[in-house]
Amino acid sequence: MLTVAISPDALAELIEQVATSVAAKLLADCHGLGFANLGQPVLHERLALSPDEAAAAISISPRLLFDLTKSGQIRATKCGSRVIYARSELLRFLEAAGQQLGGNC
Repeated sequence: MLTVAISPDALAELIEQVATSVAAKLLADCHGLGFANLGQPVLHERLALSPDEAAAAISISPRLLFDLTKSGQIRATKCGSRVIYARSELLRFLEAAGQQLGGNC
């Protein structure tokens, strides 16, 4: 066990630095999750996702998403050179998969 002596003022400064760093990280995470400002949610969600985002959203690999798209089980939309997946299509697929398995997804 390592013991370090630190003055109360130095400890207070260290705690403030850590708290500031953690607050900045939380704010960045919240922004990435659709919050423009901490505590103020954005009133809309993106309606379409990239292939990587879509795969992550339904907890599958991008390769499996590609295979499911190729087989017609999940529909994708070509938008210029990009392929996008509608949130509603991902939900439809999950509901259909849940019904086939006799449960709810």
